[in-house]
Amino acid sequence: MLRLVEVTTAESPRESLVELTADIPPWLREANGETLIAAAELCRCYGVHLGAGRLFELAADRSAERAYCLCARAAVEFATAGESDQSHGLIDHATS
Repeated sequence: MLRLVEVTTAESPRESLVELTADIPPWLREANGETLIAAAELCRCYGVHLGAGRLFELAADRSAERAYCLCARAAVEFATAGESDQSHGLIDHATS
């Protein structure tokens, strides 16, 4: 979690989050669901919607009891980022 704090205290937190989520590093990709959700929320706060969508989608894979909610959140973030195909794909997957 310390690395997320470092990102948000960088000179440009938004740019740091864009870089972080463009190619999600193993330490974050392998993190637990709570850490992924925290990172996704940080992305939302800084307007990094595509990154938030990717992180909510990863978190959904780790949380069976919250998977539908997290898929929905990912779909909203993808739609906000202009990735409507990815958004619709998540919705289709969640409802099938």
